[in-house]
Amino acid sequence: MKTIALSNIIILITLFFCSCNQKSTKNIVENVNSKEANNSNDLEGNWLVNTNLFDSTITFNRIESLDSSISYGSQFTFNKESLTYKGLNTTPSCGNGVLFIDSCAYEKTNQNFTLFLKGGYAIQSNFTYSAKYLLKKEDNSKFTLIRTKVLRDDKSTPY
Repeated sequence: MKTIALSNIIILITLFFCSCNQKSTKNIVENVNSKEANNSNDLEGNWLVNTNLFDSTITFNRIESLDSSISYGSQFTFNKESLTYKGLNTTPSCGNGVLFIDSCAYEKTNQNFTLFLKGGYAIQSNFTYSAKYLLKKEDNSKFTLIRTKVLRDDKSTPY
């Protein structure tokens, strides 16, 4: 009788610890997933860059409304895992040397950020550029990328 009671107690204690452990693990996984979801969505939207994209520090300012009052800079739109570019500079009478970007992409893991750009300067040269950055988020309206390493910086002439 004592053996049956003792084995029942051992089984109950084991079940208790297993169920508590599974619940704790489930909570930890849910917390990590929700934090990752929050981190991935914090850059979504339209951002304005008014500096050279190849500088060691790039500052992005959130664009609250897309109107025609912004006439200078580069607009980047982050959507989940995609990135699009739009040049906002007014078109000069001669397009020679105007920056264009055919494709762009990014990867973000925590504060590590990698930017990929492929484009050129009209009639002058083409480039493929990628670099690693450290992301410094100031608030919901501004963040800065500080370059830590250039991965690729290829330039070619169109001739």
